[in-house]
Amino acid sequence: MRPTLEELKSLWLHAYSRSSLIQADGWVVDLETTDPRTTKYRALISAIIVAYCRPFTKSQVTKSERVVPLADVKPPAELESTHNSLIGLRDKVIGHADALPAKGHDETPNKVLIFRDATGFNLHTVLTSDIAGEERQKIRQLCGHFRTYCDEKLNALIAKFGGDLPSLPGVYEVMITADPEEWFKAVATETWQQMQGKSRCARYRFRRAGLPALTMMIIEFVLGFGLWTARSKRQTDLWYAVRREGSYLYMHCVIKEMIEDHGIPAGMVVDHLDGDGLNNRRDNLEIVTVAENARRWHNRKLTIGFARVT
Repeated sequence: MRPTLEELKSLWLHAYSRSSLIQADGWVVDLETTDPRTTKYRALISAIIVAYCRPFTKSQVTKSERVVPLADVKPPAELESTHNSLIGLRDKVIGHADALPAKGHDETPNKVLIFRDATGFNLHTVLTSDIAGEERQKIRQLCGHFRTYCDEKLNALIAKFGGDLPSLPGVYEVMITADPEEWFKAVATETWQQMQGKSRCARYRFRRAGLPALTMMIIEFVLGFGLWTARSKRQTDLWYAVRREGSYLYMHCVIKEMIEDHGIPAGMVVDHLDGDGLNNRRDNLEIVTVAENARRWHNRKLTIGFARVT
């Protein structure tokens, strides 16, 4: 069964909305450990506002149609003021700077100050908005609320059309088209390692009975949009492909969970056979005990040390 044009638009809009909410939630977490005096802190505030407000901003889904993805979805009553405040910051601070205050506010957060001393004066522009501790928690609650809505919409679509996806593993792009034969197409066949740092993949755990593991893996690629990046692990000094979704997700673990019928058993871990934490080809991953993983890492470390000496 092929999705209608409206169903394809719904899939695209809710997948992107879900991705933006995951990003906003992760950046709120990062804000907790960032020095408020730094440029990074100010950048995180802007990123949080932009990502959170994206589902409430018009998206061009066809050549003639612009749609606000979550226009008809309301925030919880107790969080409505926080939601409106973020939309106001997007309109008055991030999207463009206004000299007039946003609705419901007494003054604008965009100020021009004159610094005067004995030698002359300087003009400075300042942004007085911030996201305090209590508001951060409210933003995370809002992200969870709207993300749950997106999950429900996406799960319903996948349950209906997941069986129409190709059975071979690969990467497929959803096409918003009325063509009954083409609602997805294969894109460049890259390895997981080559895709690290630029692939977008949000983690879905669809429980549809009878849906093959490889099909689930394809679905996650089709719908996912969280950014994979490279990150070193202090305990091993190795680099791994990870994504922030509340906590860190490791690509090699996600892959192994997808292709194994029963996931990763308790007390077991995923080892890279060649010792390269960024080589996430399926034939390079093996499920082993924690003790065996530690033994292999120790042996590799000794081998690398010896090679450097010679």
